[in-house]
Amino acid sequence: MTGSRALIDLLSRLIRPGTPSFRVMRAVYRRLPLPTTLKARIATLAGSNGPRPRRDSDVGLPGSPGDRTGWLLSHISPEAQDGLEIGPLCFPLVTKAASGGRVQYVDFSTAEKLREKYKDDPNVRTDEIVETDFLWGRQSLPELVNGRLFDYVIASHVIEHVPNMLGWLREVASVLKDGGLLLLAVPDKRYTFDYKRDLTSFGSLIEAFLLDRRRPGIRDIFDQVSLATRVDTSEAWSGKLDPLGLRHYSSPEAAFEQAKAYLLTDEYNDVHVNILTPASFRRLLEQASQLHLLDFSLLGLQETTYGSCEFLVCLRRLSRDRSRGESLALQLDSFRRPS
Repeated sequence: MTGSRALIDLLSRLIRPGTPSFRVMRAVYRRLPLPTTLKARIATLAGSNGPRPRRDSDVGLPGSPGDRTGWLLSHISPEAQDGLEIGPLCFPLVTKAASGGRVQYVDFSTAEKLREKYKDDPNVRTDEIVETDFLWGRQSLPELVNGRLFDYVIASHVIEHVPNMLGWLREVASVLKDGGLLLLAVPDKRYTFDYKRDLTSFGSLIEAFLLDRRRPGIRDIFDQVSLATRVDTSEAWSGKLDPLGLRHYSSPEAAFEQAKAYLLTDEYNDVHVNILTPASFRRLLEQASQLHLLDFSLLGLQETTYGSCEFLVCLRRLSRDRSRGESLALQLDSFRRPS
């Protein structure tokens, strides 16, 4: 057991981005004949920006960081249901083969453009980026899929980027059948480069919703550029992280210049807009339901597991024929009940 722990610790450090050995060891690591559960643990400990394991290497022991795929997929039957996966890139949780072609992929860009965008990113295998079935641009999601309804929608590390989270959740709900599921993997700010950023407030969600915001705001740009820091996930979990010693990726001066430039253009700058923890996300959903702005109840929430940097969420689409009072009672019960 001691030898296994030492191996996990050594390899996770060698493949961590920013280390001199990263580029070479990343390639070596992928070819090592190790059990998939071990590889999943190593990749998780390498940090939030480390190389993610392949989908078939992403399932570990129940409750472990590597069990994310198993937990998410346990709620659906891809081979028997119609689904959408938003922003799969080269890491689809449901493949075309596994679903018999019943899953469709939604993204903001074509696969060809995504390959060009990520060609220099060592964490993205551009040759495995999946083809986009629905190109989500100015159209709403219901318009995009031509009014079709689905059994489930998957979005892994997507919701944190959405400029109007409440509007996005309503659009997703509108393409789900009654009782359909929204499955989310969400970064936990306490273990990522968002460590120093403030949690998203309900007021900011309301502002984005009422303004129908279609791109990140000036504050979002400034905060990410000025506050993003290099966080060692394993140190954050062990309690050894020194907040005062964290290295920033950029400076307030550079963030200010970038924010000013952004103000003068109509370009979309992709940053983290929604900064969340499991508890804060649950609170935001409850507040949204109290204003009748949410069409989901909470079916399950897996707290961030030790060594991981994300939490997992399963939301169930409310029946369209329920009254407001019935829906709210169901929602509040689900949000206040321990998962």
